[in-house]
Order: sequence, then structure tokens, then C-alpha cells
Amino acid sequence: FIQPLFGLINGLIFKIGKIPSFIATLATMIIYQGVAQLVVAGQYYLFATNQAFRAIAISFIGGVIPLMTIWALLLTIMLIFIALRTKFGRVVYSIGANYEATRLSGIGVTKYQLAAFTISGCLAGVAGGLAAAQQGGASALPFPILLPAIAAATIAGTPITGGAGGPHRALLGSLMLAI
Repeated sequence: FIQPLFGLINGLIFKIGKIPSFIATLATMIIYQGVAQLVVAGQYYLFATNQAFRAIAISFIGGVIPLMTIWALLLTIMLIFIALRTKFGRVVYSIGANYEATRLSGIGVTKYQLAAFTISGCLAGVAGGLAAAQQGGASALPFPILLPAIAAATIAGTPITGGAGGPHRALLGSLMLAI
């Protein structure tokens, strides 16, 4: 439940410190991992024994479709709707396409950018929770999916510098990488 706060902190570092978002989030990820290692007192893996918690990720619907697939599709559909069909999504795309024009049009770009970082932190928390449920626990050590996640985004045309992309591209890049 603290991940939205971490996302907001990333946004503040980006806005106030004028540090590129990729660098800010990468640096804070390393800091957060260090703090996590201190919290778990050097334990490498915390096991989740609650079967109801584990069931949210390891169950199957109809014995065929993994529940994780359903979670991914629901979240992706929700994010595609937000990105392409809401004012928030249009403004975020506008900021990415032309920050200065969006700012000069009277839109408070800072609040939208901070909201986007906060939502990103929230989604990272959801992903972390689902991964912990699927794997039976969580490690304070770096998780080996960072590079594949970056690759999935860039394969689908999202530049590493930001300014373009979207959940539909992330889904496409993930599918391309998986196949």
C-alpha cells in the first residue's frame, strides 16, 4: 500500500530535481531495494503461506485459463480505456507529445505528471503483489524481470526517453517478447 507514495516520490524527484524519469525511477528502485533488504533483515525470501492469497494468482478459470492472464487482461483493458478515452489519458499523451504546448494551453502539467507517477507506483504494487502470490513470496533482492520489461516496452515502440507509448503498446511488446 506504500507503492503509490513511492511513485509520487519518483515524480517529485523528476519534477523538482529535474532528473530524467528513467534515471529517477531506476535510482529510487535501487534505494527501495536496499531499504527492503534492511526491513527483512537480510532474509532472501519471505514465503507467503496464506492459500487464499496464493489463489489470486495460481488459480485457473475452467481449469484452462490462468487467473494471472485474467488479471493482466483486466488491468490492460482498464488502462487502455483510461489512456485513450478519458481526459486524464488525453492530457498525459499531450504532455508526452509536446510538454510546452500543453503547459502554455493552461493545463497544470505538474499535477498530471505526478498523478501518472503515483498511478505507476500503484500498478507496481499490484504487480508485486500478484508476483508474490504467484511465487509464494517476495524477495528483497532485484527481480530479474527489469530488463525484459524495458525490452517489451521498447520493442513495441515506446522510446526509453518517454513521450509516447501506452498500455496497448506494452501489451503488444510483452506478447512479441514472449512469443
